[in-house]
Amino acid sequence: MVLEIDTATLSIKRAVEVGRQPEELEVVGNKLYVANSGGYSQSNPENYVSVVGLNSFTVVKAIAVTPNLRRLKKDSRGYLYICPWGTTNKLYVVDTKTDKLSDSITVKVEDFAIKNDTAYVYGTDYGSKNHSYTRIDLKTRTIIPGSFITDGTQIEMPYGIAVDPNNGNIYIADARDYVEAGDLFCFDTQGRLKNTIKKTGIIPGHIGFFNRKTDLPGKQHNPKS
Repeated sequence: MVLEIDTATLSIKRAVEVGRQPEELEVVGNKLYVANSGGYSQSNPENYVSVVGLNSFTVVKAIAVTPNLRRLKKDSRGYLYICPWGTTNKLYVVDTKTDKLSDSITVKVEDFAIKNDTAYVYGTDYGSKNHSYTRIDLKTRTIIPGSFITDGTQIEMPYGIAVDPNNGNIYIADARDYVEAGDLFCFDTQGRLKNTIKKTGIIPGHIGFFNRKTDLPGKQHNPKS
């Protein structure tokens, strides 16, 4: 189920049933796209993206992609890029103009982030430390040669990724052994380690950015301040 919440009152305004275990959301135009995993039913996972019309707040379409969907993100042109849970070798592309699966990119992908139509993708080999860190030019849908981590930094078990929309710094969360507290690595735009935040909590997997100049109530951005 997806809920629409009034951020002023924190009250639920509307609700809509989508697939089992919805994982991630994106809005393109007047439509909301929901990646469904059904991951708690391993023998019968979901394999589709729910399309919700924001005016009616009802499901208007289901787009079949692949089982056990996890991440769903958009580029500047409104294409959606989707990957499932678990190691896979495909990043799937949905055209939101037609609401159809239109393409796929062959790359090892567990999670990814998008900035300026470049996708930053990591792939995970479970049981080893042989992880990959790949960039994709989404306008041409081609792999950019080389790893986006350039200084040889080793991450035990990458479990989340984000790119700072302001300065392009790349953040990767490390779940380590899923038992002890994980770490957060920050790399500059050249792929060199800037700093590490230790012991962020068990299994860190989500990263958000807060701008003190624009995100505080009653504050407005002043480029001179």
